[in-house]
Amino acid sequence: MRRAALAGLLAALILGPGVAAGQTDAEATFRDGMRAPASVPGGRPIVLPGCRDCHGRDGAGGREGGTTAPPITRSALIRATLARPAYDGAAFAAALRDGIGAGGRRLQGLMPRYPAGPEAATALWDHLGRLEASERSGVEPDRLRLGVDAAAGPGLLAALRAGLAEGTGDLRLHGRRVEIVPVRAGEVETGRLLALVFATDLSLRRRDGGMPLLFPLAPLGEEVRPDEARSAMPSRRDQADLLLAAAAPGVPVLADGDGRALLPGSLRRPLLDIDRLATALPDEMIVLIARDRWPGLLGMLRRGMRVHAIGPEIGDRMPALARGGVRLVVTDPSAGPGLDAAQAPAERLGRAAASLLRAALAAAGRDLTRGALLRAFDTLRLDGPDWPGLDYARHPRTGRRSAVLVTLE
Repeated sequence: MRRAALAGLLAALILGPGVAAGQTDAEATFRDGMRAPASVPGGRPIVLPGCRDCHGRDGAGGREGGTTAPPITRSALIRATLARPAYDGAAFAAALRDGIGAGGRRLQGLMPRYPAGPEAATALWDHLGRLEASERSGVEPDRLRLGVDAAAGPGLLAALRAGLAEGTGDLRLHGRRVEIVPVRAGEVETGRLLALVFATDLSLRRRDGGMPLLFPLAPLGEEVRPDEARSAMPSRRDQADLLLAAAAPGVPVLADGDGRALLPGSLRRPLLDIDRLATALPDEMIVLIARDRWPGLLGMLRRGMRVHAIGPEIGDRMPALARGGVRLVVTDPSAGPGLDAAQAPAERLGRAAASLLRAALAAAGRDLTRGALLRAFDTLRLDGPDWPGLDYARHPRTGRRSAVLVTLE
């Protein structure tokens, strides 16, 4: 029963196929920054930071390097303060390009000077006008809407709803009723959602102006920013590091391109490229490949082989491997709570997610945005029996860096 319970948990934690979502130039500038010409002839271009790096994904402002970054939402900029008159598009362009604020005062030295022409400055000004509505998506005066990825399965949806309601049948916070609705990937941009829970596709964070992902069912890669997701499992790199540290020194690594990026430069293990396999696979190996590469690998695995892998990335391939007699050493991202049959994995993850979500929504307050919800996690800790050791103050993206290894033979 222990094997079946763990297999059920890891089968739920899978990475689905990605769907790329485009950005406008203004969105890209706000998120990723802008290239500026080199400061010396022949030098490399300078990459200036995105607006959200200092001012927050919702433009609400914050502290960066001991300096306060003011809010840059359109409603804040067009409102005069004691320190400055109101901004308009022309004043905003001057601030962006020359570091001169409305009223002629020079901005802080930490504010980059962006080489933005009139069209780029106008586009960014217009983007700030749309940002507030995007960041308040799913938030209405009397209710808020959270989506659950339908591909995650009905068990997680039911467990989350039950955990949030806590027997009352309803959840209300700050005068709003919390609605939990299942959504398919194609419905994310039309669902009017505050955030998406249990996402099976990490690329969904680029949808609908930047959909926050809560407790995605795949380990986060380095490309996922802290203001895009809050996970309940160690990152992909941390789980790979655990596999590499635990396996015997001579065990080779089978990897694809992304898997090789997880390897340390000092790696002394034999390295096999999944795209250039010329011989039979060894009897034991560490596998670091994307989930969509596993189907092609299954037919190459033999009975009695030992495979070390990131558990959530094997996911629903685990039953086929077990039937084929493959011995598995996998990461368990729940860090080893009880795996008895009475504690269904989906129920444990659902309860842990519900506890964290209730606390984050309460801490975010009535003036709720996507950015405020993600920032509210940074004060949370959870050390219960379902999913112990989560501390978002120390590990903002993932809640923890540690996992455990489980052998299934």
